[in-house]
Amino acid sequence: SIAAQNLSKLKINENDSVEGLSDTRLSMQHLKIFKDELENKKKKNYMQLIPLTPNTSFNMTNGGGSVQERALIYAVLHRYKQLTPYKEELEKLLIGNATKSWQAWARDWYEKEVASCDEASGGRYLQTVLERLERYFAGHDGLLAEIIDACCSIKGRGQGGFYPVIHKLRRMMAEISVGLLDADLVIMDEFQRFPELIRTDADNETAMLARRFFNATKRDNERVKILLLSATPYKLYSTLEEINENQVDEHYREFIQVTEFLFESDPLKKVEFRKIWKDYSISLSEVGKTDLTVLTARKNKAEDALYQGICRTERLSVEGADKLIDIDTARSALDVSEADVLSYIRADELLQDIGLREHVPVDYIKSAPYILSFMEHYKLKEKVYSYFKKHPDKLKLARKRELWVDEKSIAQYKKLPTTNTRLNRIKEEALPRGAERLLWIPPSRPYYEPGGVFSGFNDFSKVLVFSAWEMVPRAVAVMLSYEAERLTVGELVKKSPNPGQENRGYFPNRKKVRFPAPRLKFNMREGAPASLSLMTLLYPCVTLAKLYNPLQALNQGLSRKQIESELRKKIKELLDTIVFTAKEKGGYDESWYYIAPLLFDKNVKLFDKNDDKNEKLISTWLNQRTFIWEFKNDETEANKEDDDRGVLEKHFDELRLILENADKLVLGRKPP
Repeated sequence: SIAAQNLSKLKINENDSVEGLSDTRLSMQHLKIFKDELENKKKKNYMQLIPLTPNTSFNMTNGGGSVQERALIYAVLHRYKQLTPYKEELEKLLIGNATKSWQAWARDWYEKEVASCDEASGGRYLQTVLERLERYFAGHDGLLAEIIDACCSIKGRGQGGFYPVIHKLRRMMAEISVGLLDADLVIMDEFQRFPELIRTDADNETAMLARRFFNATKRDNERVKILLLSATPYKLYSTLEEINENQVDEHYREFIQVTEFLFESDPLKKVEFRKIWKDYSISLSEVGKTDLTVLTARKNKAEDALYQGICRTERLSVEGADKLIDIDTARSALDVSEADVLSYIRADELLQDIGLREHVPVDYIKSAPYILSFMEHYKLKEKVYSYFKKHPDKLKLARKRELWVDEKSIAQYKKLPTTNTRLNRIKEEALPRGAERLLWIPPSRPYYEPGGVFSGFNDFSKVLVFSAWEMVPRAVAVMLSYEAERLTVGELVKKSPNPGQENRGYFPNRKKVRFPAPRLKFNMREGAPASLSLMTLLYPCVTLAKLYNPLQALNQGLSRKQIESELRKKIKELLDTIVFTAKEKGGYDESWYYIAPLLFDKNVKLFDKNDDKNEKLISTWLNQRTFIWEFKNDETEANKEDDDRGVLEKHFDELRLILENADKLVLGRKPP
């Protein structure tokens, strides 16, 4: 994710505190704020980095949120004196569909977290949060009575009808967290993806919560500093065709919204910028009629006004950096195909058939295939949709195969007709033969010769696609992703025997198991974990990582076979150090695969000092809750997802048990 990449770059000091990405919800930050404050007291100089994702922090849906979010709300609310008598009912209200997760770990985990944080802070944590709860209830007349009424009404009923109450609780805790954050600097990367956060005139809940965050009063009475980052430039101008389509210049409106946000704290500067930009726009529209000296002066004045809140950093500041990007493909001419022309004709026919007195912009057809499948938020599609909503009997007019992705073809993994020359060219560049089998981009300078599916892709690279149209990224991503699935899963469907008990189609079928079945799937058998071998793929064994030094192997010019041979010897030596009791009978014991990495880290000296760091390293990983939460962390949880988390937790429990009894191991023969 963007947040994960940025956090690693911002951590410039070993004292810097970096928060995890599992609980980035704004409603949960009050606990993290106090915990981090207690931990960071031990450090002299530090910087605390807290990731917040707009979709889960500010955009609070009407659902019940995540199970850990509700568990933390419960741990705090039942300690509020007027809600303590309703503790049992409050739990029923907040448990939701996550019955197993709630009882297995969520409730008890946050009970312990809240209690330990309060104890460590000398009672200051709960005192602060409960005081803010008191103030919030005082300022929101009727909310406390609504919660109590919900608690009294929930007996014998499910949670479904109480989502509005839960939503208000989540919003309340988010606002309390905002009041405690005391941020010095807020960095919004790719801010244009979240325009609702910076709209100063918006009155929706997301915008209001964001404004409260940005304008929160700091302890030193300073204003929060905000840095907006984006690699997406604004268009220089909009054509009349675009303005007619949208009935407004969208790009200009977004640009003005950003400047309004940047100069919000200085009303005079905001008014001045509006006037300067208007004068510049008038001069641009009168080019040829007025003296260019006036235009130049107004342009310079507009630039100076922009520099009051905006700066620009050129990436190609290193000599020769421009040669790292091959732009020949973008410059090469494309031949217009019959399918391109036919797509335009069919789209224009549809508009005429439904009585719209306009034509389809040619650039729409040139930029994306099957435009009606991808034109979300376009005025043109809204008009088409509105017509057929009023005239459902005329729906056959819209059934033109050049305008829609064919659902039946996708369901059977069939190849879709090529109807767009530009997309076809992108496919040739991004998905050359065999590229669909690559899990990642091959390294530009590998440590050893690539093998398997990675061989033969020495010059393979990323492809950057730029477009002025909102539908293009969606169309390119959907079409190329489907093509990759068709060439992998689709081919597997064709070649594998079909017993008739699986869903071989593209779309889900509740009655049948999806084919191919998920590989990283944790199962239970007779009440015991049955997929422990998969833990080999999850456990990050430090000992194994230290066995191989890629730079050393590169400098020595070792081949892959030589590296593999050397590693086999080292691993065999490690295996020979493991003390265990051998089983009397039986074949190869598969449990070696997941037990051995744990014991490597337990037994091998990983650090300079001979202390208990090895034990702490393994224990930290085995006891982390964030991994289990991230395993499936949707906004609303179904029972199936709840089961997945519970099963994974039992696999972690089994590993902990093995580690605790490492001196009593009974194992069969080592696999060859």
